[in-house]
Parts: sequence; structure tokens; C-alpha cells
Amino acid sequence: MKIHALIIGIAALFIATGTVNAEKVDMCLGPSATEIPCSELGREYMCGKSDIDTVYVRTDHLLSDLSAQTITVQTPLRQSRNGKRYPVIHYDIETGKLTLNGKRCRPICRGECE
Repeated sequence: MKIHALIIGIAALFIATGTVNAEKVDMCLGPSATEIPCSELGREYMCGKSDIDTVYVRTDHLLSDLSAQTITVQTPLRQSRNGKRYPVIHYDIETGKLTLNGKRCRPICRGECE
């Protein structure tokens, strides 16, 4: 019986250690101000030198001939914009060109870019 308890204790230690060493996931604000993994928003883009608006683009393949493009722009409102204009987004699906307020956006690579 003591050996059985010892084995259970060792298994519990391995499970606890695995939980502590789990990979850290970057969290972002999602719909209704809930925290979701940033990867669910899509690829993050840096647009010019914009430090106030964050842009994400996600492509989902729905069927063999149908896909969905989702553009998420996280932007502060009113006084926290400090006089900066609200974002204007242009996205050409065919070329993949994305601009924010006329400035070209480039993907931020965090290990997922080729």
C-alpha cells in the first residue's frame, strides 16, 4: 500500500511540474473585453510608426473555394487618442497589401513567419 501511495505522489509531482513548465501564451483583448490568445486574432501587423492602433488579420479557409478574412483593429477612443485621427484601413485581398492611414503595414514575425 505504501508503494502505491508513493507512485501516486510521484505521478502528482510530474503533473504539477508539467503544468508549471507549460508554454506561456500571449493574451490579447478579444470580443467583449475577454482575454483570448493573440494567435486567435490572427497575424499582428505594424503599420508605419503607429504606436496607438494594433492591427490583426486572420484568414480562415471555410471550404475548398471559400475563405474568410477578418481584420481586427484595436484602437483607443476619444481623449486617449491625443488628437490622432481614427484609423482608415485598406486591404487588397488579391495582393495581401494592407495599409493604415495610408502607411504600409508589415507582419510582425514572432516565430510563425516563413
